[in-house]
Amino acid sequence: MKIIWLACLVGCLIGMASAQKGCKDKKTGTKYNDGDEWFDTEIECRFYRCVDGKIEKMATACIWKDACYKDKAKWKDGCHNYHCNMTMPEENSIVYSVEVKAGCNHNGTCRKNGERWTNECHTYSCTVTTKKDGTLLATAGPTEMGCKFNKRCKKSGETWRDGCFNYSCVEYNDKGVKSSKINTKPACWVKGTKKCIPVGGTVDIRCSTYKCTLEDKKLKLELKKFGCPYNKGCVSEGKTIMRQCSKFKCGQKGDKVGFVPDGLGCRYNGKCYNEGKQWFNSTICANLMCTSSPHKKRSYLFRMRVKASDHGCPWEKKCMAADEKWVDKECNERQCKIIERKFRSTHTEYIVRKLCQDVKGKCVAIGTKGFTALVKGVKFNNCSCEEKGKNNSELKCE
Repeated sequence: MKIIWLACLVGCLIGMASAQKGCKDKKTGTKYNDGDEWFDTEIECRFYRCVDGKIEKMATACIWKDACYKDKAKWKDGCHNYHCNMTMPEENSIVYSVEVKAGCNHNGTCRKNGERWTNECHTYSCTVTTKKDGTLLATAGPTEMGCKFNKRCKKSGETWRDGCFNYSCVEYNDKGVKSSKINTKPACWVKGTKKCIPVGGTVDIRCSTYKCTLEDKKLKLELKKFGCPYNKGCVSEGKTIMRQCSKFKCGQKGDKVGFVPDGLGCRYNGKCYNEGKQWFNSTICANLMCTSSPHKKRSYLFRMRVKASDHGCPWEKKCMAADEKWVDKECNERQCKIIERKFRSTHTEYIVRKLCQDVKGKCVAIGTKGFTALVKGVKFNNCSCEEKGKNNSELKCE
């Protein structure tokens, strides 16, 4: 009897414990018995079922971020497209599952998984992977890098030339991010040619040697050694040449390279005179001097000129001074006049007036009376020289 009673007692206790199993909703604090079902207070399609003391989540639709979606419903979140699908794997069993077609967001544009596109010379692709926690990771990353040059795309690793510059498109990694840049190898351009001189290189131009330099991002052909072109050849720095009566030295004047005067001179009647030299020319009856003046357009050139001063009038191997009067063999009274012109002075002599002649051929001044003269071969003793007109005279005899 004791044994039976004990067994009954144990069975009763087990039955009582089984009857006491249930579930408690932590959100509301409400207790439920096994088999009870109740709906969520916030999500209308969510309900719960108490099974063997455990709360199982159930649903009458697809739930996504606390929102309910019916079977076949479609919605979008970011670049992911979602679809609610209801299935019945077993009789009296309904399963709602959310299916997703994931995509990538690239600069505000949605791209499909596996899609490839080009933007700013870079090729991108959309890759979707699933993390360990089941969440999706959508990455829109570059697969091929490029560089933009003059509105055109260049591939990574490509090299090209523009003018005197060599370019290359280089791909690099910046803190885990793929990027690209254009590397440049500059060179100096030789004006008037198609020559390109690399930085550090030299070139010979018109007898001078130049070096290509890069300073403060500025390219420059720097003069290293100079010479001067002359007669299809070259004259070295510091050497001199003679042109006409002037000596020139190969040198620099400012940023110009050329021949610098090293002794100027003038050529006159086949003879050389140094700059500043003065001499008298009896042929033209003038003092001459060798002078120089800078060229109006080319400051490194000079004009050599012989200037005349203190002019006179040459007459029968003599020089008559300006305004001087004299009588020639034909009894013409003459005067030396100097004519001033813009670039040079010249001289002329003109007849002031015609005088009379006596019987011996001597000249007689106007106004003279009582001298002997010949008139058509006849000798007259009482003659006078009278003025006739402006520059003439008249012989009168009785």
